Amino acid sequence: MLKIFFDKMYRVVLFVILVGIVFPISSCDDEDPYEGFHVYPFKVAGKDTLETASGLKYIVVKAGSGKQAYDNAKIKFDFTAYYALNQQMFYSSYYRGYSPREVYLSTEYLIPGLYEGILLMKKGSKYKFLVPTELAYGSNYGYPPYTRAPIKPYTSLNFDVELLHVE
Repeated sequence: MLKIFFDKMYRVVLFVILVGIVFPISSCDDEDPYEGFHVYPFKVAGKDTLETASGLKYIVVKAGSGKQAYDNAKIKFDFTAYYALNQQMFYSSYYRGYSPREVYLSTEYLIPGLYEGILLMKKGSKYKFLVPTELAYGSNYGYPPYTRAPIKPYTSLNFDVELLHVE
C-alpha cells in the first residue's frame, strides 16, 4: 500500500516539474506583455487622427457647437468602450437600456485619457479616443464601475464618446 502511494506521489511530482519547465510561471513585472502587438486600425474615413502631447490619439467624428467641457464641470455623455487589442466591446451606454453617464469631469471619476479627451470636446460633439496604457490603468488592474470584469494591466482602450451636456 505504501509503495503504491509513493509511486503515485513520484508521478505527481514529476508531472509538476515537467509542467514548470514547459510552461514556466511568468511574473507580472513592469514590462508591457503586449508591446509590439498590433492594435486594430484606429481611423474614420475622411477624418484625421490627432495626438496630444501625452500620447492620447483622437478623431473628431462630429464637431459640437455647444459649451466647451472644463475641469470639474458636471457632464453627461454616452460612450462605447473597447479593448484596443481586439476591438471587443466591454461596455456601451447605447445598448441594453443603460443611461448616459453623468459625472464631474475629473480624474476621480474618469481614467486620465478619457478625462483629457473629454476636455477637448464641446457639447454635441462625437470623438473617438485611443487611450494608451499609461493613460488608462497602466500596470494595474482596472475596476470601472460599469463593467463586470476587471480590465487587465497594460491594456489600451478605445472609446467612442458623445458629449450630451456640459453644466
